[in-house]
Amino acid sequence: MTGGSRQLALGRTGNLLGALSLAVADRTTAAAGDALGQSESAAVALSALHHFLEDPSVDLLGRVLGLTPSGTVRLVDRLQEAGYVTRRPGRDGRSISVRLTASGRRAAERVSAARAEVLEDALSDLTPAERRALDELVSR
Repeated sequence: MTGGSRQLALGRTGNLLGALSLAVADRTTAAAGDALGQSESAAVALSALHHFLEDPSVDLLGRVLGLTPSGTVRLVDRLQEAGYVTRRPGRDGRSISVRLTASGRRAAERVSAARAEVLEDALSDLTPAERRALDELVSR
């Protein structure tokens, strides 16, 4: 199937879903960066550290974020300079782990609130019944 054929097969619904996905992702990422006053990567890093990464190695953090090793080190440097994270010896004794500070947790909560506001805005025109229907559809 050529690219043009795929686009025709995708149809209006697929294209609308793609456009919506990009718009929501762009808005949430921008809002997260704005809430932090740092780069979008910094906001995503704090969010990951707050919600699902517990004392990860610098290497693991970089893999989760899709950054190069040098890019991850620079990001952690900036977050540490801002008082959001501390570095500690890693679990294996050779690596370095990253941990949120109290200030970092508060910043991550601001990031989460900014994202939630964007998502709530995206859903604001839907009735409760439409929200339930959307929930059912996207849960598949």
